[in-house]
Amino acid sequence: MARIVMENIDENLYKMLKVKAEALGISVSEAIQQAIALWPEVANSVKDLNYVVLKTDPNAIKAYNEGKYVLVCEGKFIGAGGDLVHFTLPGGYYKSRGP
Repeated sequence: MARIVMENIDENLYKMLKVKAEALGISVSEAIQQAIALWPEVANSVKDLNYVVLKTDPNAIKAYNEGKYVLVCEGKFIGAGGDLVHFTLPGGYYKSRGP
């Protein structure tokens, strides 16, 4: 494996990356490797950004692994539900009016 030194990285971005990596129980190096591996597939696309959230957000991963529907919008985890009508959202429970 190559040893790479990165310079001129935004300090706040690095701190955010480090906190997320720790929350996921992985090293910063592993987080960067995952990001690099995903980047070609997701560059500049909200649809693809939502996929990245589905694959990297701990709450989204947990809900998906539990067989729940996961709601991600504009790159942010919104909530998860057992069916397409009921979702647990930040701040409460939501039931769509549906057809």
